[in-house]
Amino acid sequence: LQGVLDYASDLPLTYLNELRERSADVHVLEALQLQTRMLVFDCERPPLSDQRVRQAICFAIDRERFLQQVYGGMAESAIGPIPPGVLGHHPSERAYELDPPRARALLEEAGYGGGFDTEVWWPQSVNSAVECLKDDLARVGIRAEFRYVAAEDMRRALKLQMVPIAG
Repeated sequence: LQGVLDYASDLPLTYLNELRERSADVHVLEALQLQTRMLVFDCERPPLSDQRVRQAICFAIDRERFLQQVYGGMAESAIGPIPPGVLGHHPSERAYELDPPRARALLEEAGYGGGFDTEVWWPQSVNSAVECLKDDLARVGIRAEFRYVAAEDMRRALKLQMVPIAG
């Protein structure tokens, strides 16, 4: 049964939820799993070298929609560098709240009122996370082109400072 559960963790969450609802004979064991999704910025590369631009990106991302669309609501948003359930997590940490008008204002202050083009390097393939992020960034004028790369290529490019934003 463990193999089935391990396999089930790779299934789309909609399928897992449907399986849970349809069969009284199937028992789904749920457990917390540490998985971190983050954007990494090259803070030496304009326009990301401007703190207001990085903050604008943070205010542009709809974390709740991301959790719903990517994880089917079966995830908890981490606030700060240490997520809930990990020693050192501090529950008083506060996240950037979704605030597209503030994101646009910060971009305007930074001299990017018309938005800007950037590239986001992403591991392997298109998925629902990419679409969420692309839509959120576009909403405030950031035109993000996603480049799908293998993990080794990502590591090499990060080391060579070739990546504006990594996912």
